[in-house]
Amino acid sequence: MAISATCAVEVRTGGSDNNGGLFNASGSSPGTDMSQQNAAQVFIDGATISATVHTTTTQITIVGYTVSAADNRNGLQITGGTATAGFYEIVAVDVPNNRWQLDRAVGTSTQTVVGRMGGGLATPGKAAGVVSGTGCDVWMQSGNYLVTTTSANVANGRVQTAGSSTDAQRWEGYQTTRGDRAARAVLKASGNNGFTLFTGTNNCEICNIETDGNGQTTIVGFATTGLDRFFYCVARSCATGYSFAVANASFINCRAITCGNGFSGNGPLIFCQSETCTTAGFSSTGAIECFFCIDDSSAIGFNVTSTPLLAHCIAYGGTGNGITFGNSGQAIAINCIAYGKTGTGFNTGSSRNNKLINCAGGGNSVADQNNTQAAIFVEGFITLTADPFTNAAGDDFSLNNTSGGGALLRQAGYPTTYQNGTLQYLDVGAAQVQTAAAASTYNTVIASDGINA
Repeated sequence: MAISATCAVEVRTGGSDNNGGLFNASGSSPGTDMSQQNAAQVFIDGATISATVHTTTTQITIVGYTVSAADNRNGLQITGGTATAGFYEIVAVDVPNNRWQLDRAVGTSTQTVVGRMGGGLATPGKAAGVVSGTGCDVWMQSGNYLVTTTSANVANGRVQTAGSSTDAQRWEGYQTTRGDRAARAVLKASGNNGFTLFTGTNNCEICNIETDGNGQTTIVGFATTGLDRFFYCVARSCATGYSFAVANASFINCRAITCGNGFSGNGPLIFCQSETCTTAGFSSTGAIECFFCIDDSSAIGFNVTSTPLLAHCIAYGGTGNGITFGNSGQAIAINCIAYGKTGTGFNTGSSRNNKLINCAGGGNSVADQNNTQAAIFVEGFITLTADPFTNAAGDDFSLNNTSGGGALLRQAGYPTTYQNGTLQYLDVGAAQVQTAAAASTYNTVIASDGINA
């Protein structure tokens, strides 16, 4: 039987996979959360502290420790004795008889219990096994968690979430206080290849977690087989940072650093960044959608060959092309910038269905764009004669006010006016600034996927 979906599981680098590891703040009369500490609060070792199953088999009688209301709703992991091993939740405390009542039967009367109450778990893999099939939250304190086995959902193993289809799991890293979204929890490959460090399924939310291939050559950082949502995550030194075959999985403000492919798959990406990826920062043979995304110095910034939609994206520096479309798709790029590539800024392919709208390019060694079709398919192209960014070498892709550079792009985004007359003040590119309006080079009024400055 699974633990309650309202439990929260704690993972800490100083914890133990033998600890109780969980607390249910949503349960009735919750006590004190003892999962957010390294050591167990109570270690039932069968000697100093002992416990046996009561005649009511959902209860255990404890000797050597005085139970209290503070224990209620904490987790107990039974690891030994003759009772049934597993994770349990304390759902009531019988102080006069020094008993804990657990969420289910733990065996038969007089069986012995060895285990621990309280304290965080030590590995994400162990936590994934605990919450499998539930909608629990998993909180991971910042630090490195080595993945030493390719097995899923075991101690030191990779994570493959298996949440409830109606109640999503949440996995989130934190530094000091849950929800602070400061330093990340890092799943780091150690001595193994050919697997994915973190796989999401069944509508999970994954936030503030980092995956690190750690020099292995065929590691995937994150993958999803369900409608998962990734926020503020980082994939580093992986063959593929993010692999997503499901069109409705989403990525918001995620980052891929020194991977082979940074983001590879189909689905929406918003405010995402890739850096120095050896194959491509963003790649897809399907219907990828990238909004306000930035690639910095990858071999190809955006290698999107079928039916992508790119809006307010940047491809900067590095070898190869900035944005490459296929020859048979229906690709659209709106308000995008390609600058400083050794290849072509916008390699638009030969399909008459591909379209550039109000995009900008400059400083590209081969060409800013190589449209091979009638000029109507490249509308309002802005040619840059100067670097438009404040300090791209320092990862600042906000627009400068240099003539021929950022000054051409400030509030020059498409459209300047909606059909209903609503004014729009978009910049071209990903980072928006508010300044005096500039004239857009392409002002035909059609629908926009942009976001107000």
